[in-house]
Amino acid sequence: MRATSLREHEVERCEYAVIQMGASHLQRGCETPRLTSQERAVLELLCRYDHVPQVAAALYVQPETVRKHLRHIYRKLGVHSLHRAILRALALGLIDPPTEPSNDAIAP
Repeated sequence: MRATSLREHEVERCEYAVIQMGASHLQRGCETPRLTSQERAVLELLCRYDHVPQVAAALYVQPETVRKHLRHIYRKLGVHSLHRAILRALALGLIDPPTEPSNDAIAP
């Protein structure tokens, strides 16, 4: 039960951050960056899985390919971490929010 309430609190914090990041982005009047379909797939899968090798396996590519996509994503979104990349992409509507947490991503 504690893990559930912690997860709910984490989701609420992320939602607030997405709203704040989206508002600040709109105030600056920046053009929305364009991500390739593979870059979007990488970000969406990283919302579900914790590790690059899991994402690589899901996409049938090498882990280094996923890392290369991440470098491009960071540059395009102007961020330096996966957490910020996911929040920025969600705020800009570039990826869909995850509907349910994956069993693979939840610690026992």
